[in-house]
Amino acid sequence: MTHVVEGQALTQDYVISAGMFGKPKLLRAVKGANFAVEQGKTLAIVGESGSGKSTLARIIALIDPATGGTLKIDGQPVAIGKGRVPRALRSKVQMVFQNPYGSLNPRQKVGDVLMEPLLLNTDMPASERHDRAEAMLKRVGLGPEHFNRYPHMFSGGQRQRIAIARAIMLNPKLLVLARSEKSPARQANRSGVARRRVESRISRTVFRSITRLRSCGRRGRAAPAACGPCRRAPR
Repeated sequence: MTHVVEGQALTQDYVISAGMFGKPKLLRAVKGANFAVEQGKTLAIVGESGSGKSTLARIIALIDPATGGTLKIDGQPVAIGKGRVPRALRSKVQMVFQNPYGSLNPRQKVGDVLMEPLLLNTDMPASERHDRAEAMLKRVGLGPEHFNRYPHMFSGGQRQRIAIARAIMLNPKLLVLARSEKSPARQANRSGVARRRVESRISRTVFRSITRLRSCGRRGRAAPAACGPCRRAPR
């Protein structure tokens, strides 16, 4: 069976400046991460702050290149540090960021936020993009009347639903959820939307970065963070 996402010996190093006269130090944020996630499954990476969870999530979301190791998306090796990632491959991986207040452009109307992924990654005409965005609002418990509103006009739970809606506009195979104490579905539940209703719209492979094991969910499995507290890499 082909895994939706697979990592083999993934590492991430950063060079830390030590000032004008000091020797630069090498900080290893991720050390030899190995994982494989099948279609429709959830993998939660659990660890304390500074253990490399967010760094690993950024690698999987194709934001940062890994220093070493192999990353495969849908069976296809990915090396974003060696060239441009094909648009079709980027569409397969989307990310829901931790902070719904900071991840939405305050100057963009919600409808434009949802249509933007389609504008950048497809040749879909404007009318169809508009219809898709309105349909997605309904799927996450909002309505067409919210299309022309700005992010500051929504509650935190509603903004999180908008962030989820944006992430699944391209129907990705893999969702990467940034670190949170509670899942986006639970945050949405606080504002009156049943958790089950939101999660039923995200029936795809999910990679989660969390700090508490209890927030892993029923369908998922958990793995310890790849590195533990960041430390200087051995020479």
